[in-house]
Amino acid sequence: EHFTVVTWDYRGMYGSELPKTTASVSVRALCEDGYDLMQHLKVSKWHCIFGWSTGVQVALEYLGLHPSSTERAFLINGSHGHTLRFLGSGLCIPGFSALMSHIMQIGLFAVRFAICASPKIFGRLSRLWFKVFEIAAPTALRYKAFMFGRADLEYTMATNLVDIFNHGPDHLNNMCRILQALDSHSVAYFLPEVQVPILLVS
Repeated sequence: EHFTVVTWDYRGMYGSELPKTTASVSVRALCEDGYDLMQHLKVSKWHCIFGWSTGVQVALEYLGLHPSSTERAFLINGSHGHTLRFLGSGLCIPGFSALMSHIMQIGLFAVRFAICASPKIFGRLSRLWFKVFEIAAPTALRYKAFMFGRADLEYTMATNLVDIFNHGPDHLNNMCRILQALDSHSVAYFLPEVQVPILLVS
């Protein structure tokens, strides 16, 4: 009633056009899409920008590039950058995070250039993915949701897992490109200069 929520699909995701080059899939480019949308809608200033997961890095980049165009930020479950390098950091095993980062990078390249490049392999893996998902996911996700005391978590995780193969090889390839862009990006160097109030939820 009092606020209008504006959202958009990242480049190559869902209803947005697929970028022609991988170099045009960057956190800065995703951020500038949001700013261009603001200009198109003739919004002088956002009341608040929200970022969840990938959106946290996009929002922080936005705050660095366009600090006067929003009053505040609300960030949920994300990082300042180098996303894959923090996988497994909670286990406190020396060197494990660095190892996981390398394994994930190799995995993302394999998905992009072996699976997404071959419709036959993509189709076969897609069918296998959904069979495994139907059997294992309800129990595993329900248990995790129960342990966290969050029934909605089961639906959120299930949606994200189904999404991986549900929109075709171009979508999956682009998802991998965005993950690689997140891992190559960091806002740590300008975070101390951000003046906008930020609420972090993790």
